[in-house]
Amino acid sequence: MKPAVGSIARYTRRYRLDGNPLRRRTDRLETWALMGAVLLVLIGIWPAILAGRLAYDSALADSRVGPGARQQVAATLLADVPRAQVTFGTVAVRPPQVMARWTAPDGRTHVGYVPAPQLAGAGTAIPLWVGQDGLPAAAPVSPEMAGFRGAGVGLVVAMTAASLALTAFLVVRWLLDRRRDRDWDVAWERATPAR
Repeated sequence: MKPAVGSIARYTRRYRLDGNPLRRRTDRLETWALMGAVLLVLIGIWPAILAGRLAYDSALADSRVGPGARQQVAATLLADVPRAQVTFGTVAVRPPQVMARWTAPDGRTHVGYVPAPQLAGAGTAIPLWVGQDGLPAAAPVSPEMAGFRGAGVGLVVAMTAASLALTAFLVVRWLLDRRRDRDWDVAWERATPAR
């Protein structure tokens, strides 16, 4: 525990604003750069929250169900689902597509290919999500998945803001280190007697 406390105390001493006469101008500029980076990270939290909220709302809007949006209907398979050729080391990427018939919420009958469960036979009724036009649509996103999507987007935005602030601080620190090295070289030249 003592080494961690020692390193924290060392950084606190390095980056504090005080009236120490031994502190160079570049040291004070580095402290201000660090404070600016921390401020940018804190300011970056608000866009992250906003982006996460927008992603969450968008996912919920995409998952809207009911009249005027997507609805679930029963589709009747017109053919047997073909047996999948499963071998060792292969995995079915998506469910097989089989011809089916369904009635859209507006009363029109549609026929088309729909994803069907394995080993289902002709005449089997399966649930199918359809859009306003009566054509197959993706299943709605659950509120939990919408929350995960919003949290993920917010986290990415926050991490991007933190990365940019850290990169800016490291660039400023590198420039200040170069200036300190030049100042040391000039001071050593002045202190070294000419031969």
